[in-house]
Amino acid sequence: MKSALSYGPITAGVDFKDVAFKNYSGGIITSCANTTSLGAFVLIVGWGKDSSDGEFWSVKSSIYNTSSGYVKIAI
Repeated sequence: MKSALSYGPITAGVDFKDVAFKNYSGGIITSCANTTSLGAFVLIVGWGKDSSDGEFWSVKSSIYNTSSGYVKIAI
């Protein structure tokens, strides 16, 4: 998927009712429920590496309670 991002954002579905997403306030989400219930669609716009938490996807959506509208999800 990393190479696909060189062509543009990737659409993905998430269950934003999951506690990990619902209560997100920063950092990297490292675990969430395994579900097939998609409550929202998001854009994976990039990836990065954190020295303590490892690699992550950079995800943009209007559903997150952050000032930037982005969340980081562990790869």
